[in-house]
Amino acid sequence: MLHWRLLLVTGLVASVAVACGTAPDAPAFDPDQGVDIESGPEVDETADELATPMWFATADTAACPTGASFDDTAGFCVQSGRALGPFSPAMVSACKSSGGQDCDAVNWPLAQAKSLRGQETCPAGTTVDKDLGVCTDGTNVYGPFTQQMVDDCTSLGGGAACTAQRFDRKFVTALPDEDAIIQLEAQGQELELQGGCDNFNAKLMSYYSSRKGYDAVSRAGVKTLGSRHNGCATWLSHAIRQSGGNMPIETGTEGFRDALKSRGWTVIRNRADLRPGDVIITKDRKGRPGHPDHVYMFAGWQGSSPLAVDNQGFTHARGSGKSPIAYGLRAPSRNGGQGCNTNPDQSDASAPARDVCVGKADGWYCSQLVTYSAYLCEKQSIAGGWQCSDNTVCRPGSDGKATLSGTKPGCFGSR
Repeated sequence: MLHWRLLLVTGLVASVAVACGTAPDAPAFDPDQGVDIESGPEVDETADELATPMWFATADTAACPTGASFDDTAGFCVQSGRALGPFSPAMVSACKSSGGQDCDAVNWPLAQAKSLRGQETCPAGTTVDKDLGVCTDGTNVYGPFTQQMVDDCTSLGGGAACTAQRFDRKFVTALPDEDAIIQLEAQGQELELQGGCDNFNAKLMSYYSSRKGYDAVSRAGVKTLGSRHNGCATWLSHAIRQSGGNMPIETGTEGFRDALKSRGWTVIRNRADLRPGDVIITKDRKGRPGHPDHVYMFAGWQGSSPLAVDNQGFTHARGSGKSPIAYGLRAPSRNGGQGCNTNPDQSDASAPARDVCVGKADGWYCSQLVTYSAYLCEKQSIAGGWQCSDNTVCRPGSDGKATLSGTKPGCFGSR
C-alpha cells in the first residue's frame, strides 16, 4: 500500500438506489468448479447498503478537530451535540427560510444540520466535481476531509482553512493519471510510487491499503459514479488501474470478474493460500446465479473474519451477515513474482525498504513502508496487516517485533 494515501472527499451518501453488485442482467456464467473458501449461505447485502448512509469519511478516516468525532448517521464532525461547519450557502439559505437556529453560525444543532444537508452524495447546493471527485459549490470543497486531504491542502498553501470543513477548490490535489500509470507499467518503467514491487498484487496491497491510495481510489470512484452505492467493482477497478494494471472501469461485479479472468488472473481456492493484495470474489447474490454479491481486496485475517479494503470503508473486518468468499484472484507474476517481499537479507542499503518475513519468527512487525502499519509473519510469509489511525504509529520493541496492545500491534503518538 505504498505511502501516498490520498485524500478524501466529502461525506457521501448514496443517491442511487442500487447496491454494489447490481448491474443489468448478465448472461449465465459457469463458475470454476471447486469448494468455496468460506462456508455459509448466499446473502444479499443490498438492504443493508440502502438503509445505511454511505459517507466517504468514516470514524477512522475523518479528520475532525480535537474533541470532535465523526457522526456516520449525519456525515458531520460533531462536538457537544453540534455539527461543525462551515455549511454550503444553499444550506444556510434553507436554514433561514425555515426559521432555523443560528443560521449564520459555523456550528449548528446536529438535527438541524442533518435535515438541511440532505441525503444525497453531496451537501445541498453542491455537486461532485467531475475533475477532482470531491463535493464542491464551484469555488469551495466541503468535508469532512481525511487527514491526507488536510495535509495536501496545507502543502499547497491553504493555511488555517485546511483544518476547517470547507476550503478553496484550488487546494485539492489532482487525481492520479491512470492511463499514464498503465502506460509506464506497460513500458516496463519503474513506478516510484509503487515502492519497487515486481508483483502486481503486492503493488495493489501497498497502494490501496495506504491512506493516500485509498482516498485517491475513492475520489476516482465518486467521480465515475457520483455516488458510493454500486461502487465495489468501480472502486477496485480504479485501485488496479492506479497501481499500474491494465483494467477497464467496471461498474458491475460480473464484468469485473470476467475482466480479470480474461487477463490471466488465476483462481485461489485454498483459504491458506490467500495473501494480502489478492482480489476476492464473493458467493453469488441470493437469487442471482452467476452474480457475485461483492468484490474487494483481501488484506489479511482478523480472527476468522477476512479484512477488506473496499467501497464500504478502509481496512475493516467483514463479519457475520456478509457475503462469504467464493475464491480469490491473483494477477500473473513477472520476474518470479516475489513482489514487495524481495531482498530478504536487506543487505543492499540502496534498495527500497521492503516489508519481509523471510528469516523472521512468527509475529507482528512494524512496516518499513508506512509508519502507521504493521504486518503479520507466519511461516516466512506475510499473512495479514494492521492499520493504526491517523497521527499514530506502530512502535517496534527491543526484540524487533511490533509493540503489542493485547494481541494486536499498539498504536502510539510517536516513535
